[in-house]
Amino acid sequence: MKTLKLLVIAFISTTLFTLNSCEKVKDLTDVEFDATIKTDLDVTSGTGVKGDTVYTFEGEATFDPTEDEMINEYWNVIKEWRIKKIIISVKNIDKETLLTEASVVINDVDNNNEVLFHRQVQEMKLKKDKIILSVEEAEWNSLSNALNNKDKIYAHIEGGVDNPNVNIVFGVEIQVHVVANPL
Repeated sequence: MKTLKLLVIAFISTTLFTLNSCEKVKDLTDVEFDATIKTDLDVTSGTGVKGDTVYTFEGEATFDPTEDEMINEYWNVIKEWRIKKIIISVKNIDKETLLTEASVVINDVDNNNEVLFHRQVQEMKLKKDKIILSVEEAEWNSLSNALNNKDKIYAHIEGGVDNPNVNIVFGVEIQVHVVANPL
């Protein structure tokens, strides 16, 4: 009888240890990497005037996280997204101009256009390669959840400049740290 009790206790202990060890082994097989999800917003300031000298523009574009090679490779086994930073920059502009106002929004299309990120941009001169906004500290839970759910997300920008017919390409980057597990 004592032998049976000892065997049962040994079996239960071994089973619990093995199950606990499996989780640790599974965690050891995590693959972690940094990646950038990006999209471009092409806009042209209009000829219509808002106020005295502000020519408005507006544009939007969808993000495709799988354009990043590593994200694409692990797309179906990603278990965690950590947002590190969002950067909005001028990738191209056909003439220097003054940005008088702008608003940048990232939305979750699959969740009733929930706003995941929103910032106002201050007045500044625009030129090629200028970073107009860089945000490292924010409430990133909604954006991380949208990426976890593989929701369709897009960026929208609208604002005004002091010249008509200015063609601008804004780049929007979401820098992320990704944890995936292929097991």
